Amino acid sequence: MRKYHISPWASVVNLAIQLLVLVLLYQVFLQGITGEHVIKTLYPVIDYPGKIDTNFYGFDVGISHNSIWAGLASLYLLLSTLTASQKHKRWDKSEMYFIIFFPIFTFFALWYLPMVKSLFILTTMMFSDIIKIIHYLVHHPEKKAKPAKKSVVTHN
Repeated sequence: MRKYHISPWASVVNLAIQLLVLVLLYQVFLQGITGEHVIKTLYPVIDYPGKIDTNFYGFDVGISHNSIWAGLASLYLLLSTLTASQKHKRWDKSEMYFIIFFPIFTFFALWYLPMVKSLFILTTMMFSDIIKIIHYLVHHPEKKAKPAKKSVVTHN
């Protein structure tokens, strides 16, 4: 990472921005736009549904303290970080702290927050990895096989 001047904390900043956006979106989804006058002004053709259903495939995305989804997102983050840094034969102390403590911090943050945030971060990381794989397959030049050396046979 030092060779290419890449900071591992860039991921932290990226996730912090995503977390901020997610908190704001969550507030909009839970509280919505209240007031019948405002709703009729913004959406004159659509009737207000009343309460928004927060169930997603049997999970209530509005509940907090969900260890399963927070654990899945943290585990995926740990595995993603380990596979991204597998080229290193030896990590320095700060990289080890990042690899170990960032998923742990992420678990506790996502455990405290509603489940929808864990789901959002997990799907964001999965889509990001899928895009990386597609990019690698499309733009990675295949290693060309070196032609075999011709051996010179001498007859005595």
